[in-house]
Amino acid sequence: MILEKIRKLPSKTAVFNPMSKMDSWTDEVISQWQIERIELNTSITNDQINVAEQILNFTFPDQFKQLYTKANGFSNYDWLSNMFSIWPLERIIDEYQSSTNKQFIAFADFLIGSHWIGFMNDRDGIYKFYKEPEFVSVTFEQAIRLINSDATIIYV
Repeated sequence: MILEKIRKLPSKTAVFNPMSKMDSWTDEVISQWQIERIELNTSITNDQINVAEQILNFTFPDQFKQLYTKANGFSNYDWLSNMFSIWPLERIIDEYQSSTNKQFIAFADFLIGSHWIGFMNDRDGIYKFYKEPEFVSVTFEQAIRLINSDATIIYV
């Protein structure tokens, strides 16, 4: 029922134009994904993020909101050449709701669930999770850049 609220909220229809001047880290990241021919979901609104935050009982950092209001993750389980997939908001919610670990909120996975990258409810930063959470980065932007650069720290 709550997921239906998210689906019914209007999404932004603006499409990212890689030829326009890059104004932020999000533009740079999206441009890199487009060069890799990643199929991206259309952006979502702050209202949709707010509903998700209520469902998850978690406040996403501003950098997450900056990216997702431009591109709502990868479409159709698409993945980067390094086998990481950045999830759309609906999948973040679905995966959290089906998980027994309510301390971890994943937003990406490696090799279709080999391990996950996400947030911890009880501490700051970004973590990878296989059997136990391991710190990866201080910020969401850093985590996305680590994934995009295929940094060794993102692997188990």
